[in-house]
Amino acid sequence: MKKLLLLTFLISNITFSQSFQWGKRGGGNNSISSDERAEQALKIVTDLNNNVYTLSRVTSISLDVDGNTRPFYDSGTEYDFVLSSFACDGTYRWSKTIRGFGFEQLFMDTDNQGNIYIGGKFANCVNTTYLSQIEGDVVISQNPQDCKVMFLVKFDTNGLMQWFKRPQTGSLTPSQGISQAGNFGLEVDNLGNSYWFVAVPPGTYADGAFTSTESSTKFFVFKYDTNGNFISATLLDFIVSGSFGLNLRFYRNPQTGQYYLTSYKANSGSASATLVASTVAGSFFIASFDTTGQKLWHQEDAAGTNGYYFESHNLITDSSNNIYFAGKILGNNGVNFMGFTVSAIGKYATSPCSTASTEGFEKEQGLNYYPNPVNNTLTIDIKENSNFTL
Repeated sequence: MKKLLLLTFLISNITFSQSFQWGKRGGGNNSISSDERAEQALKIVTDLNNNVYTLSRVTSISLDVDGNTRPFYDSGTEYDFVLSSFACDGTYRWSKTIRGFGFEQLFMDTDNQGNIYIGGKFANCVNTTYLSQIEGDVVISQNPQDCKVMFLVKFDTNGLMQWFKRPQTGSLTPSQGISQAGNFGLEVDNLGNSYWFVAVPPGTYADGAFTSTESSTKFFVFKYDTNGNFISATLLDFIVSGSFGLNLRFYRNPQTGQYYLTSYKANSGSASATLVASTVAGSFFIASFDTTGQKLWHQEDAAGTNGYYFESHNLITDSSNNIYFAGKILGNNGVNFMGFTVSAIGKYATSPCSTASTEGFEKEQGLNYYPNPVNNTLTIDIKENSNFTL
């Protein structure tokens, strides 16, 4: 049985073991009222040469990356994405703008050769003013009868596109291509195999290599090899609606190949989740599926229908296949999870752990988590003058 270990710390002073090296900025200068997170770095990865790659949401006015002006492909009331790269010493290497008209979500990962992969979905196939595109590489035809908006793309370490895949078939209406399909996550292994988590309606995909005979839109893991060849589609049998769908996150254990899902619901509106035959009663869940898509287990909090008290925003596994996930607790609330009062961070272990304290932090603001699975350590950064007690 997997058990939960809560890690709680009382730190009064901040210490640094390394000196600050460099910092870079980028983005635009305008705000978007519909999304306060429009200017945000979403993910950072590094390669074997310590080159740095970032994927960020950006706005339009005076858009630049480290002083390098970038194009913007939207109306200015929505955000675009910029993929950027820096050398180990902070030197700017290259960047690309990705987007068009509407709001989309992109996911980025890397292999151990420095190649960059992005799984995405454009939000429009009918707007001829702001064309969906990848700067310098791809422009999507705006054809409402050919609404293939989902894509998987690979770049080499220098930002040169290696291949671009659109798994949807032609003759799709905007409802079929956009509303009935979803892009929810991407994981890449060291060999360059991509595990792309998508939702698609019944139909044929990947140039006829896969046909979904399900009765409705379902979640699949589309696997591609490093050359962009479609390998397989694995069904993950679950159903989510409302904010459980909006907050769904996908992870993969690189050692076992198992998949993990987390999600939480908002404090208003309806939301539901059914994991195979189990209906989620709480406001948060974590679930595990094997490589064939069979559900192994799931756990949920005991917050019931009172809204989101428990948010999960990241998950990693270590060399012993322990699972760490981190997030936040809303306000001063404590959430009951597997018999513990959870405040900020939890760990699943493959063997029994010592008894953990059930005391919680008084406040959740000001915490940043930096797990190191190589050394099995976790660093918690607490803002100065924050008030935390055990």
